[in-house]
Amino acid sequence: MPDAAATATRALDQLQRGGTTYTLTRTAATVATDEPWKVDSASATAYTVTGILADFTATERANTHIGTTDRRYLIAASGLAIVPEPGDTLTDDSEILTVVSVQPIRCKATDVLYFLHVGR
Repeated sequence: MPDAAATATRALDQLQRGGTTYTLTRTAATVATDEPWKVDSASATAYTVTGILADFTATERANTHIGTTDRRYLIAASGLAIVPEPGDTLTDDSEILTVVSVQPIRCKATDVLYFLHVGR
């Protein structure tokens, strides 16, 4: 049986060798208790992630809801303080992309990698 933590670390090592660093940002909004429909403030927290652009194939795009400008990134889960979720943003160079969906790749109960479907 593979050691899940070791598998996650090996995946991170491989991505660090041939991958790129991106910024994953999560914005949290706070609302007033007396007016919950109003956003009082929002704070963004940025996380550095390591990954690669593993774009969709033409076959995957055909007859699906994947937009022509949507992309797919593979990022390492090891060392990441959060689990990516829809609504987060991924910055690739200066381009800010919105996470549409997240597909984890697990070893036992440990997340090793995440496929991020992002859109502009």
